[in-house]
Amino acid sequence: MEIRTEPKEAERLQALSKYEILDSPREPVFDDLTALAADLCEVPISLITFLDGTREWFKSSVGVVQREVPRENAFCAHTMLQTDVLVVPDATRDLRFADNPFVTGEPHIRFYAGYPLISADGYSLGALCVLDRIPHELDARQRQLLRTLGHEVTMLLELRRETHEKHRLNELQEAELHRLQEQLIAETAEHKRAAEDLTRRERQFADAQRLAKLGSWEWDIKTDTVVWSDELYRIFGLRPNEFKATYEDYLLRIHPDDRPKTAALIKATLETSGSFIHEKRILRTDGTERTLYSSGEVILDELKHPVRMVGFAQDITERKMMEEKLEASVSLLHSILESTADGILAVDLHGRLEGHNQRFLDMWRLPSGVMTIYQDEMVLQSVLDQLKYPELFLAKVHELYQNPEQESMDVLEFKDGRIYERYSKAERTKEKITGRVWSFRDVTERYRALETLRRSEERYRSLVIASAQIVWVNNAEGYAMEESPTWGKFTGQTKDQMMGYGWLDAVHPTDRERVAQVWSQSVAENRVYETELCIRRADGQWREMVSRGVPIFGPNGKVREWMGSCRDITDRKRAEQRVMDERDFSDALINSLPGTFYLVDKNGAMMRWNKNLEIVTEYSTEEIKQMNASDFLPEEEKHLAAENNAKVIATGQSDAEITLLTKTGKRIPYYGTGRLVHLRGQPRLLGVAIDISELKRAEEEIKKLNQQLETRVRERTNQLDTSNKELRSFSYTVSHDLKAPLRAITGFTEAISEDCRDRLDAEHLAYLERIIQSAGRMGRLIDDLLTYSRIGRAAINLRPVPLNDVLRRMAGDIKMEIEAVGGKLIISPDLPVVNADPSLLNQIFSNLLENAISYRKADVPLEIAVNWRKEAPGATICVTDNGIGIAPSHFDRIFEVFQRLHTEQSYPGTGIGLANVKKAVEMQGGTVWVESEPGKGSTFCVQLEPVDS
Repeated sequence: MEIRTEPKEAERLQALSKYEILDSPREPVFDDLTALAADLCEVPISLITFLDGTREWFKSSVGVVQREVPRENAFCAHTMLQTDVLVVPDATRDLRFADNPFVTGEPHIRFYAGYPLISADGYSLGALCVLDRIPHELDARQRQLLRTLGHEVTMLLELRRETHEKHRLNELQEAELHRLQEQLIAETAEHKRAAEDLTRRERQFADAQRLAKLGSWEWDIKTDTVVWSDELYRIFGLRPNEFKATYEDYLLRIHPDDRPKTAALIKATLETSGSFIHEKRILRTDGTERTLYSSGEVILDELKHPVRMVGFAQDITERKMMEEKLEASVSLLHSILESTADGILAVDLHGRLEGHNQRFLDMWRLPSGVMTIYQDEMVLQSVLDQLKYPELFLAKVHELYQNPEQESMDVLEFKDGRIYERYSKAERTKEKITGRVWSFRDVTERYRALETLRRSEERYRSLVIASAQIVWVNNAEGYAMEESPTWGKFTGQTKDQMMGYGWLDAVHPTDRERVAQVWSQSVAENRVYETELCIRRADGQWREMVSRGVPIFGPNGKVREWMGSCRDITDRKRAEQRVMDERDFSDALINSLPGTFYLVDKNGAMMRWNKNLEIVTEYSTEEIKQMNASDFLPEEEKHLAAENNAKVIATGQSDAEITLLTKTGKRIPYYGTGRLVHLRGQPRLLGVAIDISELKRAEEEIKKLNQQLETRVRERTNQLDTSNKELRSFSYTVSHDLKAPLRAITGFTEAISEDCRDRLDAEHLAYLERIIQSAGRMGRLIDDLLTYSRIGRAAINLRPVPLNDVLRRMAGDIKMEIEAVGGKLIISPDLPVVNADPSLLNQIFSNLLENAISYRKADVPLEIAVNWRKEAPGATICVTDNGIGIAPSHFDRIFEVFQRLHTEQSYPGTGIGLANVKKAVEMQGGTVWVESEPGKGSTFCVQLEPVDS
């Protein structure tokens, strides 16, 4: 049998996949519709099917066990080519189905009727169908009912798809969309497409905020209602139901120290109808603090009165932490500089003072004020006035300035007897000499001791040159021939062990051969011996040393002996390594920053930056060395560099948006944060800038989305008004057109039963009784369905309602019904006053009381009690009975439409009453649940908002 396929089959299959319906678990709401279809069409088999590339898959079925059949045997493939109900009275007489294996074999299908399930975008996805094993026909009413149920399946399918797509929206948006979805169940496919478009726009809005990493908010000033985006809930660490959505609740989330300032700023903004930007801290519910960069703007109505305030908030906690770490690193470097015993002075290439530590001032007996105002000449004169040989001091300084690469160490003698060692080394920034660093060490006591030694023994005069710590003497041939007490004390070697070349045994094995070779060459060439090596100390530790030896010549001009010293430089090496590590850490830190880092002087000259600046601007390291901060800005913004520097120097910080101009002319928006630091006594601008391109694009997109969303909401409101009118008309039609035939059926059946009772046997009388009962059940089902449909369409009138008045009135209405079953109803005298709709309250508690009466135990007197308790976030009213109870596995199921746990014969009902309760409660902002055990009764709990919290 050949089955025609729908045009554009690939697009249809793609549309089907978006619903994620294939191979999904059974869902009660679909099963209810298949059961209703079978019942209404009076057939044993009913299916909801979907057709994919190779099979027909059953989402729901009545009378069939298997879940799928091959596509080539699918009846619904023909239904999907229709736009209305397809009816096959006898499949054996229809050429399309006569040779179908399900007609010629099990289950021997003879009758088939199906209605196509058409998606909102016009694709046939499957069918709602009914089947029988005997020839059959549908009357006009059954055809219309099949269409109506088909529409219900399609709308449930669309609703299911929308629910999956909206899982990322916050709880407030989900509640609103859920209300819209319930109202849209009976709408046309065109209405569904509009709802999908609105959902897509809302999802794009949420995605844009998440991409920009900022949250948006809106405050309706008149109603004091605050609406947050999903991102803002994530920033505050809250779920939607944890935020009261009021201005006061928002202020409670602000850090107590920042709360008054924030409230004052918002108040001032409202008074001026302006805008604000500020930073504040918030406290999350887990106790953690976060820092937000917030902005807000007042929206005015036509009379220029403030009606709303809107804005954004960005979590900048990580950026603030990074700035604090950077400040801590600078502080650490400053502490290290201040902790050294040497006096440190830094000057630029022209000798102008740039920085110093306190030890320098103390050593040169200078007041701190003279350094901060950079009186170079006054400082220099004060230094010269203290020296014994000022001309030598100046000569050395001039020599070093003329030779910037040169390093130097000399000794300064003071008029008061002090002696300082002066060290000097070029200061480099990225291998470029930018100045010179001087260090001064007070060696007065050491030089006095050396002078004493020089006076006591002539041969130790040369030892001063070697700056000895361990002193040694070797003969002219380089052999140790006499004991060296300091060497022996340090290494633990005896005189016999160090003799000759035995001292090499104290040298580290890896250094031994090299040291012996350098020593031998120095002895052979009669030149100064100097090398670094590791020597084993007496306690077994290896120490890094610098060994220096000089030849002592006799009167004949030949070497008489060698004198030398070994100085422990282990600590110095470790200090140098620490300095290198600090430098590496500093480089790694600034290169790890997500944005660009830069350090400039007060004129904007680039002093230091991270690799990311080179990558972003496309300039090389050498090019940036020669650049000014303003070179990275377009002409129209170059003035911002000077203004920003001046602001930093004046206030200590600056934040601004700039346009970064790359080498190739590309313009990138950046947000820069600058801070004032002092290096070598000079003010410097330390800054971090972050690319805000995505943020800018997101802001524009958000503006567009807001405009589009407002337009869609207006259009949607008009559509919903029209749909409500159509739904009310449909409800009236259903009530009249469906119940009129039922009354006729009941009337005629009762007449036949009464007039022909004597002529009918017991079996046929039983058939008539079953018809009357089925018609009654159908009438009750129509009434309950109409009630369920009406809930939500009428306007909700929330006002204070005393619950005791409602329950006392209701108790009077059901008094005779309760007494008839020998039961009693106990109502707590102090039930609260709740903020609710009186009509919906009657609907809720009349259903709950009727439910308790219906599901009582046959052998136990009925007891019903109505009590309440106060618990966050409202008042919980409980209706408790001693009936048959409910298993926990059915708690959720009983609140769904058509969900019955017992047969009609055991306990009458339509399975819609508790669904009406749930819908009425949720429309008033409340919740409902059940607490029960089989055989131990049930407690239905309704939580509503009390008037007096």
